[in-house]
Amino acid sequence: MNNWWLQFTMTVVSAPLVEEYVFRGYVFGALDSIFNRSATIWLTAFVFGLIHLSSLGKAAWYNAIFLVIAYTAMGMFFTLIAVAAKSLWASFTAHVVNNLLIYIIGIWAAVSTSSSMMWRSLTGTLLGMGIVAGLVYWRFLKNRKS
Repeated sequence: MNNWWLQFTMTVVSAPLVEEYVFRGYVFGALDSIFNRSATIWLTAFVFGLIHLSSLGKAAWYNAIFLVIAYTAMGMFFTLIAVAAKSLWASFTAHVVNNLLIYIIGIWAAVSTSSSMMWRSLTGTLLGMGIVAGLVYWRFLKNRKS
């Protein structure tokens, strides 16, 4: 197996599968029995944000704050999808699409020399989140009985 294929599989499929099972499955379930739903959603998302500090390395403290905020927002997004759709598969699908977009943007960033790369990446991620939200709504929520 080529190294890029292993990295792609781990980033785009394996990590979302494990993270959705752990955070939206186990952590959410455990906290939901203790706290109200809103607190559970926030706590699950925040723990998701904190756990991603491991990918920071030795960067500046303000990068850590940005990273926790960004991953907490993503955790909130995935948790809300899982709750609304009542499905880990919905949040897993959103997570896979998100990681795929990040993977593609990362490749693009590696060959780009533009100083505005961070903003374009952020715009791409937000656009991707909007697309994912629309697809999840269409697939999982549109036909759900109220």
